[in-house]
Amino acid sequence: MTPSDGDGGSDAGAQKIYADLARSELEVARAESDRVEQRSASVVATSVTLVSLLFGFASLQAGAVFVLPSLAADAFYVALAGFGTASVIAIAANLPQRRRQVLTESVRAAVSSGSGHADGNAERTVTLTLISYIDDVRAANRVRMAFVTSALAAEIVAMLSLAIALALTVE
Repeated sequence: MTPSDGDGGSDAGAQKIYADLARSELEVARAESDRVEQRSASVVATSVTLVSLLFGFASLQAGAVFVLPSLAADAFYVALAGFGTASVIAIAANLPQRRRQVLTESVRAAVSSGSGHADGNAERTVTLTLISYIDDVRAANRVRMAFVTSALAAEIVAMLSLAIALALTVE
């Protein structure tokens, strides 16, 4: 028998199972969102630290007799731009995402009229609302991961440019 067959007892039990599953999936999606935010924060921290070190190196170099070779200076500026770009992209990953509100109009209407409480309708309505919210969180996480992946790519390019600049300087 399926939940739509009209057996009130099994329907209520099935609705509880669905609701529990939706709640656990929501927790998984929220945990993934937290991990994405932590990754983007680490990209920002790493990039800002390395940019600070690069500016320090540049200021030391500017006051010294030592002058960076032209190719090394170009690679240095590419690294600086790459770290700056990585930071901006990682910050953009943490911008608030547009999501539907958990309490939709149908939930409000059911609660205010009391009609949603019979035959497991309340649990069904809440479960459907949670599923919609889970979809929104997952969609936002996909967008955020794309930003974090782009930020990491920019950071890798910057690190490679920095390595090239240092290699050309040591020669």
